[in-house]
Amino acid sequence: MHTQAGSCLYRRATALKRQLTVLWEWRKFYTSGFSIGARKREFYDLMVMTHKKITRILLFVSLMTGVLPLHARQMKQGPDDFESLLRLSLEDLAALTVTVSSYKPESIVETPAIISRYDARKMAGIGLRTLQDMLSFIPGITVQDHLFGQPFVSMRGIYEGFNQKVLFLLDDTPYFMPSHSDVPILGIPIESIDHIEVIRGPGAVYYGTNATAGVIKVVTRKDKDNSLTLRVGENRYANGGGYMGSGGKSWGKVSAAFELQRDDGYRATYPAYSDGNASFDEGLIDKRRETSSALLNYHYKGFKAQAHVFETMYTGIAEPRQVENFNEIIYKGYLFGLRNDWQSERSTVSLFMDYNNFHPEFEIDNFFSDGGPAAITLGNGRKGGFRFENGGRKNYRWRSGVTASYKLRENLGLFLGTEHERRSSGDYQVFDETTGAITGSIYDDFDLTENSLYGELDYRPAEHWRFLFGGRFTDNSITGGDVVPRLSSIYQINKRQSIKLLYSVGFNAPSFSQLKADIPPFVVGNEDLKPEKVKSLDLAYTYANKGLLFVANIWQMHANDFILNRVVDGTKSFFNAGDFSREGLELDIQYSPAPEMKMYSNVAYYRGGDSYSERDMARKFIPEWTLNIGGYGQFLRRNTAGFSLRYIGARARAGSLWLMNLDYQFRWKYLRLFATLENLLDEEVLHPNMGELSDRLTPGGQDRNIKLGIRYFF
Repeated sequence: MHTQAGSCLYRRATALKRQLTVLWEWRKFYTSGFSIGARKREFYDLMVMTHKKITRILLFVSLMTGVLPLHARQMKQGPDDFESLLRLSLEDLAALTVTVSSYKPESIVETPAIISRYDARKMAGIGLRTLQDMLSFIPGITVQDHLFGQPFVSMRGIYEGFNQKVLFLLDDTPYFMPSHSDVPILGIPIESIDHIEVIRGPGAVYYGTNATAGVIKVVTRKDKDNSLTLRVGENRYANGGGYMGSGGKSWGKVSAAFELQRDDGYRATYPAYSDGNASFDEGLIDKRRETSSALLNYHYKGFKAQAHVFETMYTGIAEPRQVENFNEIIYKGYLFGLRNDWQSERSTVSLFMDYNNFHPEFEIDNFFSDGGPAAITLGNGRKGGFRFENGGRKNYRWRSGVTASYKLRENLGLFLGTEHERRSSGDYQVFDETTGAITGSIYDDFDLTENSLYGELDYRPAEHWRFLFGGRFTDNSITGGDVVPRLSSIYQINKRQSIKLLYSVGFNAPSFSQLKADIPPFVVGNEDLKPEKVKSLDLAYTYANKGLLFVANIWQMHANDFILNRVVDGTKSFFNAGDFSREGLELDIQYSPAPEMKMYSNVAYYRGGDSYSERDMARKFIPEWTLNIGGYGQFLRRNTAGFSLRYIGARARAGSLWLMNLDYQFRWKYLRLFATLENLLDEEVLHPNMGELSDRLTPGGQDRNIKLGIRYFF
């Protein structure tokens, strides 16, 4: 009895010591925040000329990051909760691994790239519950709506209206549209996402084309935390999804997820616009986003199989129209992938094959004049649009290849890979919905093949030094052969700190639409387009330990034959722009002051952003500054509150934006109730028309709204 009592007393004393230690560390962080905050306010004043909303924002941040967690620490807790708290520990951020930049898992400190990793569940805790919102929180990234309604991603100011310059990976499989190179941002079940990994800068050596701006890797869940989730909101918004995982060592692991979303859309205002060649009156339109998607994964030892299918619909495309006009772009796609890994003590061999079909369909009211389909006048007539023959069945990518890594010596490793890919597109047709007639063709059947050989040497001459030398040769049947290098040097000061000097080159072959489109007066392709290249140089410092991850880097990029588009007299055409350079700075911080708390902050600076350059015409559409902060904390045992604040600086005619979300969660047994207040500051979300490099403004988000949800675990 005395032994048990002494043991219990010892545990209680140890627990009290831990609590006092955490309180002391939090007190130092909280009090130091006031002096730091004063400098931040001066910085904000210079950056946004004393924005009127800053006072409210800082008050709320102070409340969220100081009062609630401190109050939670002071609350009395029952014995069960006290013992549960003892089992928690600070997150070891130094142990977080990423796989997007190497052939094996590596820590962020040692991996040879500038990478951000964010977990989906933690992002939900700060009010970001979609993949688009999660991406928009990463330093150096902005996500906005195109005139066609679908979102597109800008990394370090590099963008294209159909996301051609960003490579999207579903686990290890590239997933993009052969005709337009677009990616399925709304097509992945959110319940299936474990975390995202993003390379800022080119990643072409491992992945080939479409990686000039960066690489987005969605890593799916493989756990057994089964759940069903339902969210509802304004405008008859409803989103339901679920995840289930099961299995064991004897027959493998299976996981499945799905998502369904329906809504009536929010009312968006297109401001009036005129540039001398075209003019548009102010118009209202309902913008809807609906999706259906399902994902299935199977793992057994070294074998992996994956299947995915989705359909996504966006409304509010092209010109401002009356609300009764339902202009839609519909994305449909499915993917199937197989992979097998064989491992030994010194080597790994991987064989893979994947196939994805992915295509769009545009449906526009009043597409043809009443006089007939001979001329597309966008008058008060019949519905029509663009679609691919045979339901898009010819729009596919088929890829197969093999990779091998071998440890030549303890300090020298070799990685080699080869791939064969075929891309195909069916006849891209103009159709009359009223009569069912095919009235023209944007371009005929088209396909190409691409063969690649790539490799890398990983050399560690001393305890703290690491050098990587790699490259990729690609032979494209349309644009010819090309080689891109990758050079990295990493000095690892210790297990927690490193300094990186990184050089990489990304390239893009023109998409089918950029090469072949021919439908004046809308779009005219350019068969003389050359592949574009982006060369990037990064110098970075990384620090990671229990509770803190800090990454700071400066970068410079140089573009050759950059593929852009312009609209003249209403006709879009494509061209290779002249060479230009850009520079910038990025900071990324994740901090866990206590086991049940997490804080995020990051900032990105573009030198010359939001300014005109004759050589770099896209520069004025890039914000000079972006800033993201967020955090969440647990209080009163079962409650969690969080916030996120995203700032996007002014661009072209679009003013700066402050987007703030609040999130609250209540846990009870197998249920979790949550509420998310989006756009708390009720900003009018307007973006510049980056897709066509014009000053016309595009609405890209609704006003203040709330979404309620419930998640059931089983």
